[in-house]
Amino acid sequence: MDHYIENNLKKALKDKLNENKLREALKNNLNENELKGVLKDKWSGFVKLFENNRCQITNLDSLLNFVGDSELSNKQESYTLDTKGSFEESINDDVKSIISFPMLLLHTLRIYVKEKTDIEINEKKLLLLFEKHFFGDIDDEMAAEKIMEFFKLLWKVRWYFDKYIIKKRRSYKEDIHFIEDAKIKDGQITRTDKENTDGFTLLQSILYHSQGAATHYWLTPLLNKMLECDDGNRDKDGDKDRKFYENYLRKLDNYCHGHVKSEVLPKERTWIFMTQGEMLLDDKDVEGCLSYLDEANGTAFRHYWFYKAEFVLWYYIKSQDKFNIEWNNKEIELKPLLNKFRITSRNSIEHISPQHPEENESNKVTDPEIKESFGNLALMSVSMNSEYSNKPYNQKRAKFWDSNIDRLYSIKMALIFENENWNNQICEEHRKKVKGYFEEYYREHSK
Repeated sequence: MDHYIENNLKKALKDKLNENKLREALKNNLNENELKGVLKDKWSGFVKLFENNRCQITNLDSLLNFVGDSELSNKQESYTLDTKGSFEESINDDVKSIISFPMLLLHTLRIYVKEKTDIEINEKKLLLLFEKHFFGDIDDEMAAEKIMEFFKLLWKVRWYFDKYIIKKRRSYKEDIHFIEDAKIKDGQITRTDKENTDGFTLLQSILYHSQGAATHYWLTPLLNKMLECDDGNRDKDGDKDRKFYENYLRKLDNYCHGHVKSEVLPKERTWIFMTQGEMLLDDKDVEGCLSYLDEANGTAFRHYWFYKAEFVLWYYIKSQDKFNIEWNNKEIELKPLLNKFRITSRNSIEHISPQHPEENESNKVTDPEIKESFGNLALMSVSMNSEYSNKPYNQKRAKFWDSNIDRLYSIKMALIFENENWNNQICEEHRKKVKGYFEEYYREHSK
């Protein structure tokens, strides 16, 4: 942390902030024993920080590291999975936060100043943003009170971030996302990853992959909603809360990212959604979204719509009686795979029927517009795209099912490759089927 913020805090606080006042500021969130449990061997250093003669802050980094702990610092906290299925702290682990601690500071600041203005999330401008929107608005006499107010907010934001926001773990040479249940007992942190996928985890994962990695503006209103619903009860039913926040995030996503042609950017929309209440799409907005799926944009389609298609399809198909396909003369049940379905990073749009198929290929889309439609396209990793390349439909279908019997990579691709043949008519039927799911989803979450 730059000396600017540190010096401003030292100047503002002088000898006013001592250990007792800090405990008083945090008492509504964690009691002393719980705080000791979180800090573990850091506790003695935490106390010593306030035991000098002047009882003043001499190093802001020390305090921020205690409030934000190491998971959101450059030395990210990580965990390893033991045989009982829980995450225990480990130096050599591979679980990380989806954002840095400076980004969390800025999301917290964005909540702190929401009634006055909106700010950008830009780590490179961290000091300038705090100078303009925090220190520039307070004098020395009120600085100590405002700083403690901000730290109390930061502590709550951090608690909700840990409990409800996805983490990422390296698996099968790619990152997967999960929300862990963290509990503190006898000074030890135990974390458990739920085996089955839930909608809240999946929707966050989609937004993580499809929105700006350096900003994640969707996080601010979501964390703000959690603060608004804060009743001080840290032991309430987490599953029930997840469902509530999932419903909120669906509306937030539709309003902030679902607009196809709008002059209002997602950043501004997230601020409007946070400060003016839950905004819903009207019929005109919904029609605009659906008409986008009628276009023939080819590789110019926004990746967001492919990610969202996976969530929408998962949302409805998981409630169906069955989801089976015929492969190698066997009926394969895919519905159990939906319970463990994960979204991973994908950044390459592939044509199912190649742009330049072989002349003797019978399974191909010949209509130029249908070939560039949403129905004939899929989003996949670069390596997977290179494997599929210009191969004919039957070879792509075989390659997909040979590697997706135990772990489903894409629901949209599964709906495509359940067809033995692929042509103009079948491609259009697939596109209209996916569009129908989108329409049902938007109608359910619109005015």
